[in-house]
Amino acid sequence: YKLNKISDNLMKKGLIIVLVFSILIFHILVLNPASAQVYPGTTWQTKTTSEMGLDVNRLNELRDYIGGNGVVIREGYLVYSWGSQSQRNDIASAVKPFYSHFLFEAVDSGLLTSIDQRINTFETCVSNINANLNYKDRDITFKQLANQISCYGVRENPGTCFDYNDYNMALFFDTLFLRVYGATYSTVDSNVLSQRLGNILQFQDNPTFLGTGQNFQMGRMNISVRDFARFGLLYMRNGNWNNQQLIRQQDAIMAVTSSLPLSIPRTTAVEAQMCPGQRTIGSAVIPDDQTDHRGSYSFAWWVNGIGRDGTRNWPRAPLDTYAALGFGATRSLVVIPSLDIVVAWNNPYRDSNVWTDRAFDYINRSAIIRNINTEQTNTHYLKDRNGNYQFFIGGYPFYPASPFSPDGSTGDINWIENLEYSRLRGYNMVRGLGSGDGWV
Repeated sequence: YKLNKISDNLMKKGLIIVLVFSILIFHILVLNPASAQVYPGTTWQTKTTSEMGLDVNRLNELRDYIGGNGVVIREGYLVYSWGSQSQRNDIASAVKPFYSHFLFEAVDSGLLTSIDQRINTFETCVSNINANLNYKDRDITFKQLANQISCYGVRENPGTCFDYNDYNMALFFDTLFLRVYGATYSTVDSNVLSQRLGNILQFQDNPTFLGTGQNFQMGRMNISVRDFARFGLLYMRNGNWNNQQLIRQQDAIMAVTSSLPLSIPRTTAVEAQMCPGQRTIGSAVIPDDQTDHRGSYSFAWWVNGIGRDGTRNWPRAPLDTYAALGFGATRSLVVIPSLDIVVAWNNPYRDSNVWTDRAFDYINRSAIIRNINTEQTNTHYLKDRNGNYQFFIGGYPFYPASPFSPDGSTGDINWIENLEYSRLRGYNMVRGLGSGDGWV
């Protein structure tokens, strides 16, 4: 009897604990959601920089450094802009992630069997060139075109080296949009860009793949910064737009996290035969070989990988930063999911490159922590300025004798790697070691 009584009491206490825990979870997740996802409609919703926890002085520095036009989006709100939001300009190589997007969309809609499908199913000319190289181009796949490892126009076999090559991208555009989607240069905007993307994202300024005209470098895009930012927000939300999954979530994630391994070398840039009359979307150099991938190229996005010299692509940016970069980064789309920030800019008048790490540092340092206050009725709880409860979880940076210091207790801690360790585990707080006091 006593054992049964004890068991009943324990069960009752257990049920009470479960009930209390369930109510707590409901309160946190339903009544006080951390951040309901916001999407723009026909126009962007706006909030001030202070409301969204951004330092306007750092953003002013970004504006002054970049020039031209730009917008800053946080948590789906437009919080800062400069120049013209609506002016359409060419974005040069920053258009290339759009090609990758429509590659994934073509697979999802059944137009392609997979991203690894060979392109000679649609573009037969590649089957008949480079007989002296065993017709190597017959093996080119769509995935290789998207990652610029097709080796089109150089002597290496497809998939064996990286060649940042605007003839490769023109072949990608023409094969995908004209053959797979069945569009023409005059209908690609209406039948593909608008119908399958723009109408859903509600582009405001009618972007076009024919910004330079139908007879020159077709496939380059003219787009406003506020529309460009919508594309960045789509990828920060893993391909989802207002509860509509435009491409599979795993594809949207793969697009910005699958940097090429350092084992793939840069091309030796020895010319090989291309299809007769092959056009380019930019560079007219033959053979075209513009840059290395630096361990940071993923389906035409640039990511914050580690290069051949062992250093980060952008040392001062969060590790999850990725970007579409064009014309020396003077036309760019930057996405930082850990900060819930999208930035788009375009300066068509600038004649010098933008140093991306410097620009990204301005963005990173602008993201100040929102004010945290104690709950008035119970000072054991913390609320942010929006009235949402905050729960802090984290730990020490394990310093000295830190695994994040190459020299142990005698070396400086690598804060970038340490913070990434915390971010991947969902921590939102770090307690430091100093003169007896901790900090968060």
